[in-house]
Amino acid sequence: MTWPTPPIGSLCENAVQRDPRQCPDEFFRYIDISSIDRNRKTITEAASIIGSDAPSRARKEVRYADVLVSTVRPNLNTIAQIDDTALDGEIASTGFCVLRPRSVLLVSRYLFYYCQTPLFIEEVTKSVRGAHYPAVSDTDVKSVRIPLPLPSE
Repeated sequence: MTWPTPPIGSLCENAVQRDPRQCPDEFFRYIDISSIDRNRKTITEAASIIGSDAPSRARKEVRYADVLVSTVRPNLNTIAQIDDTALDGEIASTGFCVLRPRSVLLVSRYLFYYCQTPLFIEEVTKSVRGAHYPAVSDTDVKSVRIPLPLPSE
């Protein structure tokens, strides 16, 4: 039996953007690309920053179980999953595509593992633009098709 292969974006909710500078006296935890151990696919440290000092790229609100895919140098496969409830509601860099699977359609852990496959990396890398700062857009990441096992399997 052949599995359907919908685009990842059709199985995910849109992540919310929030500017932490709007609350200049509040601290938040910030996940940038250097926060990710790309070999272990984990978040090693999220810096605590006061809103008034927020970098301009600090905009993407994350939730528990979200999958973060770096849109900068995607061939390096810098990804992680928000697996710490303490990071729920915190902020990630705009250098990530935040994938928030609709739980009734896609298991977050499956998406996390799929985003590590050579097939995913190859598909995303096809969309790279720029030589000095190779990057893809969120739309490029969300347009990659994912094999979706049937519930019976």
